[in-house]
Amino acid sequence: MTTSEIVGVWVARIVGSGIIAASAWVLLRFARGDRSRGRRRCPKCWYELGISIESLRCPECGFAARDEAMLLRTRRRLRTVVLAVLLLLPGVGILLAPRVYRDGWPAVVPGPVLSTLVPYVGKDVARRAVDELHARSKDDLAAWVTEESRFVIAHGNADGDNLGRLATWLMMLRDDKQVDARDVARVQELAAEAAVRMLVTIDPLGASGDIEQAAQVLQNADGATQRRASRLLDWLLGLGEEEFAVASGPLVSALWESPGETSVFTVWADGLDGLNEQGARRTLKATAQVRSDHGAMIRVLRRWAGTADGDERAVWRRAVAEEFLPVLARRNSGGE
Repeated sequence: MTTSEIVGVWVARIVGSGIIAASAWVLLRFARGDRSRGRRRCPKCWYELGISIESLRCPECGFAARDEAMLLRTRRRLRTVVLAVLLLLPGVGILLAPRVYRDGWPAVVPGPVLSTLVPYVGKDVARRAVDELHARSKDDLAAWVTEESRFVIAHGNADGDNLGRLATWLMMLRDDKQVDARDVARVQELAAEAAVRMLVTIDPLGASGDIEQAAQVLQNADGATQRRASRLLDWLLGLGEEEFAVASGPLVSALWESPGETSVFTVWADGLDGLNEQGARRTLKATAQVRSDHGAMIRVLRRWAGTADGDERAVWRRAVAEEFLPVLARRNSGGE
């Protein structure tokens, strides 16, 4: 910091602290109030009755007190509180001004308020709020994933790198043995939901990088991904052939961890029925790149190709043989 900035900080601290102290003094005066000290006063208009008036009724305004104790109340003026608040607000503002100038407004907002704001403000404001929450959380990966997931759910993959951060943090969190398993499961659920919500709102042809990043999030979200498999597959099956070809490979890889002779691939293969031969070939070739148990994939594809009739069956079997199996063979031999 320059000399002028240091001087400015200290001036702000002195002036702000002085105004806050004045506000505190005014509040103290309100708390003490104007005590009766034995004086009998009307609690409505505060006319002093004195000892000569024995009645509980005020001769000035006509108010009748219930008992003698009401005439001995402490008087407190509401305008004193208003004055204290009017002093407190600018005092706090002046005191915090140097920090806002240096670190931005999120630095002076309480964490729970920042977290609450994220879904309801614009993406730029939300991004600054989430970055500040990350800075306060230090090395708390669970908190990082939670806030970043809430940002993606509310604003999508706004800066093109949110899902990439999520995937990295999820992988680190999964390998951190000191984190409670329940906390890991909770943030995995939130991250998987963020990836799915982002996916179903994008154009695969214009956001292939986002699909790759979302697939990485899903791969690191373990069981949370499988609980969303049907939503992802419904989305895939609703795409056109070119979009399906772009999106199917990375997402099939993310969905693969379902146990047994998974229904995931059965439903996925059903999606190929809506494609022409060119689209099916492109999809099969892309899917062969997936690092999975390809034996189960082949069994599903053979059953699928066997459901066609006549010439169509030959076309689909040829597509599997020429596009899927050669790529798979090269992968297994280490040639690709």
